[in-house]
Amino acid sequence: MLKRMRAGFIGAIWRREDGQEAVEFLLALPILLVVMFGILELGNLFDVAHTMSGLGREGANIAARGTALDTVLQVTMANGSAIQLGGNGGVVASEITVQNGNPLVTNQLASNGYVGLSKIGPVGTMAAGLGGAALTDGKAYYAIEVFYIYDPFTPLKRLVNSVVPDTLYDRTVF
Repeated sequence: MLKRMRAGFIGAIWRREDGQEAVEFLLALPILLVVMFGILELGNLFDVAHTMSGLGREGANIAARGTALDTVLQVTMANGSAIQLGGNGGVVASEITVQNGNPLVTNQLASNGYVGLSKIGPVGTMAAGLGGAALTDGKAYYAIEVFYIYDPFTPLKRLVNSVVPDTLYDRTVF
């Protein structure tokens, strides 16, 4: 009987689970934090990309309606204040005229303070990326390029910077 009591006592001590939940939580916490911060960062990244796309569409639309390129830049930059576009990027507005099937950049303006280059090309060159589009000779098209330097806000900066380009880019042509 003493042997059976000792076995029951030792078995009860062996089966104690006090603190098991805390240990399991502490082991799972780093994974949960990475997932949570990843979701927040991805949501912010999608929000910025969506805003950039809307700014490009809006700018190209008003340019195609005959608004001067300097006014297009002012409106686009003002509407980009939600993502602090003035401090974190800029806009390049280009007028493209098709001559003999070749899209040529005929006029181009960049927003104040933005020192980056247009991915479409400088004035007097063929517009890059528009060669295969069905463009009409003699017609003017307007391209709005939005550049944004993305800075992650969560502790996952190194991970995000290894996956996301330093400068986000969106282009709309009307």
